[in-house]
Amino acid sequence: VWANRFDALGEEQLDALQRRARELEADGPLISILLPVYQTPERWLRRCIDSVIAQVYPKWQLCIADDASPDPRVMQVLEQYARHDARIEVVRRDRNGHISAASNSALELVRGDYVALLDHDDELRPHALLEMAEAVGGGRDIQLAY
Repeated sequence: VWANRFDALGEEQLDALQRRARELEADGPLISILLPVYQTPERWLRRCIDSVIAQVYPKWQLCIADDASPDPRVMQVLEQYARHDARIEVVRRDRNGHISAASNSALELVRGDYVALLDHDDELRPHALLEMAEAVGGGRDIQLAY
């Protein structure tokens, strides 16, 4: 609701964001996103992953760790996304270790210059990673961005 009211993006705004993203594409950082997953309902899992795919800034890696979800559909959905986008990597844990263990498993997949955290039922705004890439660019010494 808040995003629709205060951060609605029309075609013109999205075009401007995509121009900014293209300017950064060659030299911008690779941002690795950690996504620990456990028994996430398919609707929310797809919305979460789709929000990453919809980013105007294209230099990202989505590192997903399934924390031994009992429902096989969770892994099926994750593997489907990984097959369709090489920036998505998936690992399945043999046993449930909770969010910290799953995050650490996802961390083992990281190739990026920066790491971002994403919860399995959250969604990113289309320009979230662009804002982060611009914030850490330009030689500024930023150690944490929110």
